[in-house]
Order: sequence, then structure tokens, then C-alpha cells
Amino acid sequence: MIVITPKLLAIWYVAVRPGKQDWMAALTDNGDGTILLQYRHKYYADTSTHSDAFDDRDTKHWYEGTLTRHTPAQAIEKLRLMAEMLAHASNQTADEILMVNEDVNDFHNPIKRAFVGTRQIYPGRP
Repeated sequence: MIVITPKLLAIWYVAVRPGKQDWMAALTDNGDGTILLQYRHKYYADTSTHSDAFDDRDTKHWYEGTLTRHTPAQAIEKLRLMAEMLAHASNQTADEILMVNEDVNDFHNPIKRAFVGTRQIYPGRP
């Protein structure tokens, strides 16, 4: 799961096959000179039977790795290109949200988009 923290650099989203499949990626600064890359492919369950992104009916394949030879700017540029190439190959557009000034509140405003499902996490609750 991609967690929104002050160290999150950016998120990308491509509706590869709208209503059937999408791709999302994020970069997070680990604070030690490395960058965490997370991405997933999501295959939608029958959308007529549910509307909750967190109900686990959709199939999601998650991947992650650590970038050790890139600055944040270089990593963002490479992921931006990857998202654009995937969008072009699927005849779609790529959405990008960049973190501004490490202020999580600034980041949450543009996330009010159809592709982002957010859920408030409370301490002590699943």
C-alpha cells in the first residue's frame, strides 16, 4: 500500500483499461540517500457488485524496490517517462501528483481525484 507521508515524492496513475485494469506507482525518499519505488497493477472485479476500493475483491499485484543511484529529481523523471509510455501504449493519459514542500496537507488536496481511494487510519483500528 502506498502511504502518504511527508517523504512521499510523487504518485502516478494510468487507467490502462478503464474499468478493468489500472497501474499506480509512487516514489518515497527513504532519508538515507535511497528512494523507495512502489507500484502495482490492479485488475478490477465485476464493478457492478462493489464500489469499495478497499474490499479486496479486486486483484492487485504489488512490487517494490530501492533506488540507490538516483536523486529524487532523476527518479521522478524516470517514473514520469514510464507512466507516459504506459499511457501511450494503452491510448490513455497519465496522472501525476507531486508532493509540495513536504506538506501532507498540500498533497491531499489534489488527491481528490476519481482514481485515488483514501481511508483514514486510526491508531488501534484495522
